[in-house]
Amino acid sequence: MVEATYVIGNGFDIHLGLKTSYKDFYKYLDEQIDKGNFKDNHLINDIKKDLEDSIKDLYFGGVPNEPDELSPDERSLVDWSNLEAGVTQDLKRLVKNQITSEETITRIREFHKLSQCLSKYLSSQNVPAKLNVNREEATQGILGPISKLPLENWTSLRNAIIKRNTEIMDQNLKRRCDINFVNFNYTDTLDQYLSQVDRIDNPFLRGITYGGGIATINKKILHPNGTFAETPVVGVGRAEDIPKELPIQNSDKIFLSKLDFAKHRKDFRVPNTYKALKDSDITVIYGMSIGKSDAVYFDQIIEGMISNPHKYVIIVQFEKAYGLNLLGPDIFKEEEDIQNELIDSYALIHVNESHLDEKTKNQIRDRIFVEFDNDPSSYFPFEMKEKQETPQTSHTAN
Repeated sequence: MVEATYVIGNGFDIHLGLKTSYKDFYKYLDEQIDKGNFKDNHLINDIKKDLEDSIKDLYFGGVPNEPDELSPDERSLVDWSNLEAGVTQDLKRLVKNQITSEETITRIREFHKLSQCLSKYLSSQNVPAKLNVNREEATQGILGPISKLPLENWTSLRNAIIKRNTEIMDQNLKRRCDINFVNFNYTDTLDQYLSQVDRIDNPFLRGITYGGGIATINKKILHPNGTFAETPVVGVGRAEDIPKELPIQNSDKIFLSKLDFAKHRKDFRVPNTYKALKDSDITVIYGMSIGKSDAVYFDQIIEGMISNPHKYVIIVQFEKAYGLNLLGPDIFKEEEDIQNELIDSYALIHVNESHLDEKTKNQIRDRIFVEFDNDPSSYFPFEMKEKQETPQTSHTAN
């Protein structure tokens, strides 16, 4: 049996032309502030300032005449994970300033308004995309991250899966291949994309499933963060990430923590997502930043790689300057940084446990393949039934 899990982030929606990047929301937030809608919302203004200061420190540190305001291009350097990190930083600042319980309650209400603002914006962008995707294109899109692997990586992946399958005695089970999807977006574009394909028949699959060659698409897409209509859109990762000294009730912690809010839904979304991420033989991460707020989910991938030495991960990363003639130390460093970010999610969750030794990290790193791309048509091809605005050329969640 072969099990693959695709982890889909905001880059997927951007690829399809939706204006859901951080840059787009930042512009919308600016417009709302200019209209006076958040005049007394200190949280929004403080986080906005924190984000701009962090970019200026990173890109203009030590440079004379540092700009007071950031250009739209400079703002796009910040992704959604930075916004969520800003929320965590704000909570720590509240503790440092020793604010009262009443002030904390006010802050939480401001947080709720920020979440409502983002939810409203995403809802406005969730217009049916009217995708025109046939079965062949959907198959190409799903298998793209695997089929585009360099030959050596592809061979390592294939051999590992075959070796894993030799441990299975049931011949019918050996011939099975299931593909699951974990969608961190709040839109329904992925549902549309997968609507035309239930099964995939491909030579690569026949080579790893003892001639079975048929992959079944699980249409029950997992939404660990829910949709914009049912959950706070922005939050910290876990209740443990909220400073213990913060004078708030448990109900407030549930609201502020994305994980605890998801668990509170009691619909098995969290354990089912954990299982899909941990148990899969192949995990493909597309269009998603490896942020701390979702570390609890990335940790499941690493735990799976520790327990299953035949498990591989493929991360598709958009890189505008990427090309065979531009390969160099910067690209190699970026590849290593992405691998390390995923591996480091384990340490973020297992704080009080012994960390992974370098040998184990290197063994895991060798099984994380990073694919760089600068052509938005290379993955998940599509056409629109009606003419719409030209899609933004990005895979990553900005």
